[in-house]
Amino acid sequence: MYRNIPLTIRKEYGEPISEVIKGFASLGYSKTLTAGTLGMDYQTFTRWLDRLDLGKHFVPNNYNKLCRHYGVKGKAGRKRVYSDEEILMAVAKYELAADYKGKPSLSTIEKRFGGWTAAKRKAKEIR
Repeated sequence: MYRNIPLTIRKEYGEPISEVIKGFASLGYSKTLTAGTLGMDYQTFTRWLDRLDLGKHFVPNNYNKLCRHYGVKGKAGRKRVYSDEEILMAVAKYELAADYKGKPSLSTIEKRFGGWTAAKRKAKEIR
């Protein structure tokens, strides 16, 4: 279903889309948070930023501290849900990766430790 985004935003905020977007940027909102607040997916929002030449208003150093991503090991936007110790405790309970059905996922274990075997080794070291 087609949605006239500029009209919808004008009706809700009483200003043109460009002014609303600039306003959120001046309040320190990130692109992601602004897109969500306006009810757009990120890709659509960035297309509007390009179309209206508004990307320059979003400067990560000016983001409100709640909008900043303090990523781990350079992976911006994702905070760790599980500590290394929590993962290793979960891994230590299983002998084989095939038997593991817990959380975090096997892909998380692989990304964090390089694989199941490496995680098992590390788990044995900290015991």
